[in-house]
Amino acid sequence: GALPLAAFREAQESAERLQVWARETLGDLAPDFSRLRQLLALLPDVVQTTTPEIPPSPAPVPDPAGTVMDNAVPARAEDVPPVNAPPGISLPHNAEPGPIRDRNDALERLRCIRRWFESSEPSSPTIPLLRQAERLVGKRFSEVINEIPVELLEKWDALE
Repeated sequence: GALPLAAFREAQESAERLQVWARETLGDLAPDFSRLRQLLALLPDVVQTTTPEIPPSPAPVPDPAGTVMDNAVPARAEDVPPVNAPPGISLPHNAEPGPIRDRNDALERLRCIRRWFESSEPSSPTIPLLRQAERLVGKRFSEVINEIPVELLEKWDALE
């Protein structure tokens, strides 16, 4: 079926109404929903750019003899979705993600990659490394360097 973009928009509108109600009713004690509203405002665009819409499938056409014939075109090898794609979603093989705009985009890409490894290769040694990379995003160099043993840094330098 179609993506729940309308649900995201409805949630955003509900959060905005809730914010207005809270301000009117609670005054200075009203919680701040601005971050939630910002997140909900971004979701429809993110979902649309990262998850293709599923086109409606054409209705079967009855032939003159009364039998139902499917008017779908036979699948080509390049149209077959990857093994881990959700059913009904075909991803272009040459699809590249858009440019990384900021640190949050980069962090989300790291999380996406980690989730892929967790679901596709759960025993991969990259999973804890990606998790650690996620934790280190935004930290100062002095904080990061103290979390990595000197021996490991030396070993990594030797590999370059």
